[in-house]
Amino acid sequence: DAGAADALSPDAGPMCPTGGSAQPDPRGDSAGAVDPATGYLWVFGGDTGPTANCRTTPVHRDDTWRYDPVCDRWTRVEATGPSPRARMAYALDGRRRRLFVMGGRFRAGTMGNYTHLGDLWALDLATGTWRAIEASGGPSARSNAAMAWDAAGDRLVLFGGNNNPSGLSFTPLRGTWVFDLATETWQRVDAQGPSGRLFHAAVVADGALWVYGGGGSNAFAGPFMGDLWRLDLASRQWSEVSV
Repeated sequence: DAGAADALSPDAGPMCPTGGSAQPDPRGDSAGAVDPATGYLWVFGGDTGPTANCRTTPVHRDDTWRYDPVCDRWTRVEATGPSPRARMAYALDGRRRRLFVMGGRFRAGTMGNYTHLGDLWALDLATGTWRAIEASGGPSARSNAAMAWDAAGDRLVLFGGNNNPSGLSFTPLRGTWVFDLATETWQRVDAQGPSGRLFHAAVVADGALWVYGGGGSNAFAGPFMGDLWRLDLASRQWSEVSV
């Protein structure tokens, strides 16, 4: 409605509400991005369950929050979006001011297998509304993938992840996928690159996707990876960077 739009507008002025604000529960494995137009921090989902004696009791969330650093204030955004999840891939489309969330994992109780997810959602940071992206032929369901925004190519690039439903072991993935933001279509990159991994870092810079580190099937205890790889986004060829 008009009131909600005014509250989200960067032109609304520096007037800050008085009194305390709500607070999101402490959590891990969530998604987030800073709106380049307003400076607001947006956070979605994650796991708020405690861990005791090395045993997890996951509580997966589907709530969306906005933090205003000028007013030092959190606001819960009442918007219907992705189902509860954690360990999803996420990236900011800075051109259109959208936070993209892909996949993740969910478990209803403290025992049993996880359900891996493969859906793609976009949060409009101007309006605070979610939209499911219906794009077929994309990556399989997974968690712990890494995704980054390529501004020059107007696309998202995703690499790796895990599709093992067990909470006690990992099956690392090594596929690379590109999502065209204009046509909203997926395409797989058929080039041999880094070994399968999860918990890795990824960023787009200088016309390339850079991937560093992570863990393999032994990612609970290590040893972990320290290799650096570069995917040239023009030629779509991977190369290991010697450091």
